[in-house]
Amino acid sequence: MSNKYNKKRSKVPTKNEKVIAEKKSVAKTSSTLHISYRRFLPLCFALFIFLIIWFNPFNVNLKDPWYKAAVLIDSARNVIDTNQRNILLGNAGKILTGQVQKHPYHARVHYLYGFYWSALQNWDSAIFHQKEAIRLGAGGTVNQIEYKAQEMLNLALGNKVTPLLDAGKLNEAAGVLEYAKTPEILNPAIDKYRGIIYSRQGNADSALSCLLRYKVANPNDANNLANIAISYNHKNMRDSALVYINQALKLDPANANANFLNSQLKGQ
Repeated sequence: MSNKYNKKRSKVPTKNEKVIAEKKSVAKTSSTLHISYRRFLPLCFALFIFLIIWFNPFNVNLKDPWYKAAVLIDSARNVIDTNQRNILLGNAGKILTGQVQKHPYHARVHYLYGFYWSALQNWDSAIFHQKEAIRLGAGGTVNQIEYKAQEMLNLALGNKVTPLLDAGKLNEAAGVLEYAKTPEILNPAIDKYRGIIYSRQGNADSALSCLLRYKVANPNDANNLANIAISYNHKNMRDSALVYINQALKLDPANANANFLNSQLKGQ
């Protein structure tokens, strides 16, 4: 009886044992809190940096000079007065010329400089700097600029090539397209203009190859659909030509090339 009583009694913790256990529990909790706090240090630091950038308490100039130039260019586009427009563009040009010299390997600077040359309708310089922006920026994962640069490149390319095509200067136009190529990223617009050149040279097969490739990237370009119809007509493939005429007219009922070819085929 006494042995059983002693065993049961031995399981009840004494006062000293309770104090030791409590101290161990406090120490363990403190250690856990210490570890958790250290884990949150990087997050706290990132939050601190975010607050600095957001509220800018130290009056830090967060605007790079080339963005000031971009604001000037944008302002110039909205100004009616020619003299004021030229002043704004001139100031933007001075900033960007210096920035390109200072940061020759900065893709965004070349992009904005190309934008500036487009505003001046200097298509050769615009093409050159957008190509540089694509070359330097291609493959980046942060602040990607190459696709915006490609849009501006194609705008300059269209303004450069279209007058040459209209004037029948096909070889010169082909030279511009060759120069505008960007190995870093595919540019379907080059296929579009190359297809027109082949079509006007009477090479319907090469024209279709280019125009159909462009169609994959831009299926709703009515002018391209009309050019495909013209190339099929050159190959005496009337049914195929009519398919693309109808597609072009559905997108653009006033399309001149599609309407002209449609009237020709209906009159046969």
